[in-house]
Amino acid sequence: MKPVSQTIISDVNGDCFRAALASILELDDVPNCHNTPECDWIIGYNRYLRPKNLQLVWFAFGKNPVPQGYSILSVTSHLYPNKLHAVVLYKDEKGI
Repeated sequence: MKPVSQTIISDVNGDCFRAALASILELDDVPNCHNTPECDWIIGYNRYLRPKNLQLVWFAFGKNPVPQGYSILSVTSHLYPNKLHAVVLYKDEKGI
């Protein structure tokens, strides 16, 4: 993993998810699909990921086990309490 920082801090179109995905993939060209007005952001990211033979898999934390390796976790933002913030989560073979 290569840490990539969020560059847009906003309660409307921040790019924390883009930064988390770019960190996991170790890529600098990940677009901010939250700024894609013509489609849902999940569709936008999957369009970006498809040529790389990747796709987003969405699941509810707590109802399903967290997979081993890197995941993107949505947590309550400390800047915008009514909004979610994306962070990278890593679970190793010991479950940590």
